[in-house]
Amino acid sequence: MKTFPKINIIVLLLISLMIASMFNGAVLATDLSDKETIIVGVPSDRCPLFYTDDSSKNIVGIGIDLMSLAAENAGYNVNFKIIEESSLKDALDNPNYDLVMPFGSSIKSTSGQPSIISDNLMTTPFTLVTLSSGYIQSLEQIKVGMLQSMAGVADTVHTLYPSMNLVLYETMPDCVNALRKGDVDALLYNSYVWSYVLQKPSYSDLEVQPTTMFSMDFRVGAVDTPKSQELINQINLGISKINDNQRQAIILDYTSRRLYKNDFFDYLYIYGNLIIIFGLLLVFIILHFVSKQYAIRKEQDEQIRQLIEYDALTGTLSLDGFRKKVKTLLRENPTLTYLISYNNIKNFKFINDKMGMNSGDELLVFWADKTMNYLSEKEAVARIGADHFAVLALVPDDNNLFNQEKTVFEPVKKLLYKSGYRLYSPVMQWCIRSNK
Repeated sequence: MKTFPKINIIVLLLISLMIASMFNGAVLATDLSDKETIIVGVPSDRCPLFYTDDSSKNIVGIGIDLMSLAAENAGYNVNFKIIEESSLKDALDNPNYDLVMPFGSSIKSTSGQPSIISDNLMTTPFTLVTLSSGYIQSLEQIKVGMLQSMAGVADTVHTLYPSMNLVLYETMPDCVNALRKGDVDALLYNSYVWSYVLQKPSYSDLEVQPTTMFSMDFRVGAVDTPKSQELINQINLGISKINDNQRQAIILDYTSRRLYKNDFFDYLYIYGNLIIIFGLLLVFIILHFVSKQYAIRKEQDEQIRQLIEYDALTGTLSLDGFRKKVKTLLRENPTLTYLISYNNIKNFKFINDKMGMNSGDELLVFWADKTMNYLSEKEAVARIGADHFAVLALVPDDNNLFNQEKTVFEPVKKLLYKSGYRLYSPVMQWCIRSNK
């Protein structure tokens, strides 16, 4: 018998394996491509049941994972889309969805068409939430707020509790505001969703009422047609293959996550007191800075005014300051009669030359000081320049002239006589009457 070399046998085996693997791969690809894709409409405001993942931007959640598992078991690919309608009842009328979820029971669509629902994917607890000071003893004869998007669930709840008055609101903040204002006695939502919603810091005044908990089914549905009946039957087969361990693992995976993320207003609520304190401190610092700058500016303005209106050497008014003072005094004292005198020291240049500038300055300061001490608040003195002074004084009587001579001129004369000089005064004077 003719035998083949071992190398040839090995080559033949390898070729056979490659052909088999290629055939199996083609069959598998054909199976995948043959799977029908169904479109399932879901809400997006029910975390952790349905929500959009921030990183992947995919729709995820407990309901998504359970429906994906059921569809896979039934031989379908599934594509989830966020419903654009305001409620599931409206979404039932949209032919773009093969299925819509979740439903607690069979309901009619907004247009009045009956629906068909699947077997139960899981049992979900529903709980009432009240203010911390509130307490609900019974589910009968109470006014309960729910989201508008849960209109389908509201129909099921109304079937279970006919005497419960349900009020639908657009958003969760609207629901909470209604509860706080006393428009409703409690709010109703899925307990899994409450575990997410109540993580919001500003909802710390809300409290779950565990004694009012009741359970509802979690199903998918569609408008009742022969096609949807066939699809629901296939989905039911997939649901039947999901065991309790798989359900609980999916539920635990999502409910154990901290999915809520604080927004800007949450941080305002948490750190509001610190922000107010910091804000007040900042305002105080700004006001202190502004007031300090104002004081500095005012001081600078005053220094500038002093430089303009006062003589730096003698402390008397400057010519500009003297003019302003004269106008003010005449306006404020219209019944008084004033005179203006103009004084100077004769040969003052000689004093500066012989005795030095310091001695001349000392003489000017001495004269100005004596004059200012003698004059009243209704009078004024100014250094016009060099040794020239102008005085606005009330018309004196004989006694005042004597006092002026004794208080001002005599001390100045003595100081001059000691130095060998004499005072030249007055060079010019005239009366200013009150009516001029």
